[in-house]
Amino acid sequence: MPDFVHLHTCSDYSLYQSASTVRQLAEKAIEYRMPALALTDKNCLAGAPELTRLLTAHGAVKPIYGVEFLIAPPHTDPIVSSLYPAALVLLAENARGYRNLEKLICTAAISGSIDCASADSTDLRNKNCKIIQTTRQITLTDLGVHADGLIALSGGRDSAVSRAILNGIDPLDVVKSYLGIYGTKNFSLEIWNYGLKEDRNHIRRMQELSSYTGAKLVAANNTCYTEPGDFLTCEILRCIDSGRTLPKEAVLVPEQYFAESRGRHF
Repeated sequence: MPDFVHLHTCSDYSLYQSASTVRQLAEKAIEYRMPALALTDKNCLAGAPELTRLLTAHGAVKPIYGVEFLIAPPHTDPIVSSLYPAALVLLAENARGYRNLEKLICTAAISGSIDCASADSTDLRNKNCKIIQTTRQITLTDLGVHADGLIALSGGRDSAVSRAILNGIDPLDVVKSYLGIYGTKNFSLEIWNYGLKEDRNHIRRMQELSSYTGAKLVAANNTCYTEPGDFLTCEILRCIDSGRTLPKEAVLVPEQYFAESRGRHF
């Protein structure tokens, strides 16, 4: 079986979104003798130095640096816009790509909006403003300006392409918008298989899109925790982040852990 590389992996630097530490991820990649490991935390490269140090010390696993960004709604068809804000994963192909990741992170931080629970005021000094959430987003225009040296993956369930498929909407316009920026060489469609009923249809539609557009397919797992037993911890973190209580039946897919090979999922 060909070597499997995790290309969509979040650590605890993705605040309240992952239960994995960078050390845990690096140790698993070394244990499973993976040729490389990508770290794609949300809106940050904070884990990159630690990943470099841990994997360089071992020498056999190549670190890949990436970021999962939130893309703002484009000013296009209302149906297409309804799929956003949506996730998109960008991987640095070279040093220029890494610098462009840094620039996009800064752009997202500067343009991020603040959502306030108060219906009366967005003044942060207002005592009625109890819940504040910063939403960092970048636009398709931002992606085009800083596209050099980057490889884009369509993203997991929170991506525009996957949302379209899972909701019965034609994803072709979304795929074309990304292909217009990165081309078929540097844009890939992300597929996964957690054993859910909708996964088979999702894979089939992605295969059709790949054949029609020329975009490559890439097997990913959108890893949020290292061991199966960490599933509940990850769900608790997400409940804290969203201000909700833990449901009787957790909503995360229990298979989003660090599998040793693609045979675990494909």
